[in-house]
Amino acid sequence: MALISCRECNHQMSGGAEQCPHCGGTGKQPGFDLFTSTAILAIGGLSVIAKLALGVSANSVQVIDKVAVQELQNPTCISNWHKCKDMNELINSYHGVSYVRADCRREATRIAKYGEPKFPDTHLPFNTYPRSSIEFLQTGVVHLLELDAQYPNQLGVYVRNPVACRFDLNRKEVIDLKLVLSR
Repeated sequence: MALISCRECNHQMSGGAEQCPHCGGTGKQPGFDLFTSTAILAIGGLSVIAKLALGVSANSVQVIDKVAVQELQNPTCISNWHKCKDMNELINSYHGVSYVRADCRREATRIAKYGEPKFPDTHLPFNTYPRSSIEFLQTGVVHLLELDAQYPNQLGVYVRNPVACRFDLNRKEVIDLKLVLSR
């Protein structure tokens, strides 16, 4: 969990803490959480990129600005996972899913016994999910899979070991990570 500054005493505290350990205040800055803020910044960033790009009309920039404002006023699956109707929409639309994948990758790397694992050349691993995964709508827990992870064994030989990651969207943390060991 990232460190934040308490809004009351300005001391450093964990972003997941309910109270500041120094002053006992709520500590958290008012506003959006990290996932939502990132999604809003990404949408706003599109506006800046469009303004800098050659040949973009003023109308196009206004449309992008309008989308960013609409997302702030009426959040969709882009910034709020609760609004996603299924895993496909969550994976393809929710901006916070990149943090989920990165945390799963970090945990998958941490548990490696004999060296750094190799992941496919995709932007982020863990881009597969069980097709029947809709329970996240009620529980907030997503199941992601990386089928092409390779872990070195004790001889230094890389062996394909699919990895299953369970991530809690409410707590924003990896719950469980399992290697499906190859034979």
